[in-house]
Amino acid sequence: MFFHFVKNGDTLYKISKQYSVPLNTLIKDNNLEEPYLLLIGECLIIRDKKSKERRIENKIINGFCYQGISTNTLNEYLPTLTHTSIFAYRLNNEGHLLDFNSNRIINRIKEYDKQAMLTIANIKESGGFSTSLASSILNSNEYQNNLINDLKRELKENNYDSLCIDFEYVNEDEKNLYSSFLRKIKDALPSYPLFVALAPKNSDEQKGLLYTAHDYYQIGKVADYVILMTYEWGYTYGEPQAIAPLNQVKKVIRYAKTKIDNDKIIMGLPNYGYDWNLPYQKNTKADSVSNVEAMKIAKKYKVEIKYDKVSQTPYFNYRSEGKEHIVHFDDACSINQKINLMLDENIKGLSIWTISTYYPQLKILIDYYFDTDDEV
Repeated sequence: MFFHFVKNGDTLYKISKQYSVPLNTLIKDNNLEEPYLLLIGECLIIRDKKSKERRIENKIINGFCYQGISTNTLNEYLPTLTHTSIFAYRLNNEGHLLDFNSNRIINRIKEYDKQAMLTIANIKESGGFSTSLASSILNSNEYQNNLINDLKRELKENNYDSLCIDFEYVNEDEKNLYSSFLRKIKDALPSYPLFVALAPKNSDEQKGLLYTAHDYYQIGKVADYVILMTYEWGYTYGEPQAIAPLNQVKKVIRYAKTKIDNDKIIMGLPNYGYDWNLPYQKNTKADSVSNVEAMKIAKKYKVEIKYDKVSQTPYFNYRSEGKEHIVHFDDACSINQKINLMLDENIKGLSIWTISTYYPQLKILIDYYFDTDDEV
């Protein structure tokens, strides 16, 4: 497999001849649509006859999906995954799970003989992660027991294979309570592999409500696997920047490896970008876009795709209705860099946030690198 950055004067015909790749293959692999406009700086996947898939075994490839994911999108991704995490059960202040219908998705997962993961998060009924909701559970044995009993029922009745805990914005002074809570969950449900989502820390001293209660060492001892949420450097209300800069992701992984066994660490991989208005004004909201949508915007306005050498990610600028915009996203080249980082660091796998939008190049890359047919 090769990657080609489009330069001035390139055409699909020239590129197909240069690499001896059929035009139809080039078009399909790169999700190109008529009139097949190519942008300067656009990254194209080149799969010629000599390209041999690596098909690395015994890695976890997880995809988070929302309850409303389309069946067609799910069908596209499932052959590529080992696990699918359905996001997410919510719970009330007494630890009881709220109603959540995931039967359609679980049935589809089982048809592909893949692993279904029950995911719980401290999200309020009205939406948004809740510090007070987490605190209510962590400070009550009764409420924890309520949650454990509900989890036992849901895991069994809905034929789940594993469990993921995603508690975010936990109070710093409840750090030990959180680790103990995870131990209690693991002891009560020993037959279900426990995954824990962790904020992307790069040191013990990292400050901020998102980070301080996530004790990598203590949680790493309890969990079977940890999912590093290595994305959201660029975020909805933040300054324009790469969503998952490679240099920052590397720092998080290398810190995690000092606290947690390599075979437990799973790297987060974003499948989205953001579109910011310029000049940026603090606390203004960026629009979330899929990687496919980002390229459609770039082609609509016929702009050059630029590549940041530090973050190893693409971005572009465009002007619409008198306003300047900047879009940061991921393409085949930047995703390839992240996959190779995961492999170079010898960790357990990848977790995609999210698979709710289909990105053909992402599927091609995972199929090229990983064998996900056997149970991990």
